[in-house]
Amino acid sequence: MKVSSILPVVFLIIGLISGLALGSVINVHTATVVSVVVETKTIESRVPVEKTVTMTTTVTATEATYKTTRSAGATCAIFKAAKDVYGMSEEVVLVLENNCDHVLVLPNAAPWMITGVAGEVVFSPLAAQVITEIGPGDVVEWTWAQIDNDGDQVPAGTYRARLTTINAGTFVAEFKIIGT
Repeated sequence: MKVSSILPVVFLIIGLISGLALGSVINVHTATVVSVVVETKTIESRVPVEKTVTMTTTVTATEATYKTTRSAGATCAIFKAAKDVYGMSEEVVLVLENNCDHVLVLPNAAPWMITGVAGEVVFSPLAAQVITEIGPGDVVEWTWAQIDNDGDQVPAGTYRARLTTINAGTFVAEFKIIGT
């Protein structure tokens, strides 16, 4: 038998011994089947190997707490439609005014949706999920093109814009769209 044909068998034996030595370190229940061809003869060896794998995971959690000092029931923030009545296809302008002495915290860049008077969602804008802060005295405006989530023009009727904040609750502004 040549040395070059014995090498695979030597490596197999070294691998098996290493696997048995790792048995005290690694604990995964598996059965290993190794096949080696030496001079057209097949040598099979079935060795159950137990392995223990130790993993350490570090999880860091960050929690932001937003505290307000306003009195219960009183609101210093105003959310409204710029007008009470809009013509068909006219952009609806939604306005948030922070008249508070603290920051308003929004869950994303466009935290509003349009609903029908029965509460069904007509339109929800896509927005980056990034906490957005509106400072005291700041005013933010968004526009809605009177389309639904399918991209179709909404019919005339009464609609509500619902804006959700993290630290000041939910605001609702009602407006009408009239046909021409």
